[in-house]
Amino acid sequence: MAAALACAHGVSQVSQRLGLDYNGLKRRAKAIKPPRRSRLKPPPGFVEVPLIGQLGQGPNCTVELARGEGARMTIRWEGKEGLDLAGLAEAFWRSGS
Repeated sequence: MAAALACAHGVSQVSQRLGLDYNGLKRRAKAIKPPRRSRLKPPPGFVEVPLIGQLGQGPNCTVELARGEGARMTIRWEGKEGLDLAGLAEAFWRSGS
């Protein structure tokens, strides 16, 4: 797990924070194979979500999601129904792997 962290955050930082041998961690980090890229098309950059019902008749809500590599998604919603927030969030998290 430390080697995977070193690949993502740098060998020096991880070895210092966890008190591990720098050279040993560097060797293990190099041995990790990079993840395979999917042949699937990347998700669209923007997806319009139609609202069902009348605006202004329900609660207003803003949800912001962020992944570690910097991708962000903001959802602003007005209304009582018509938004699959869990499905949108799941698609956002899945698109980063």
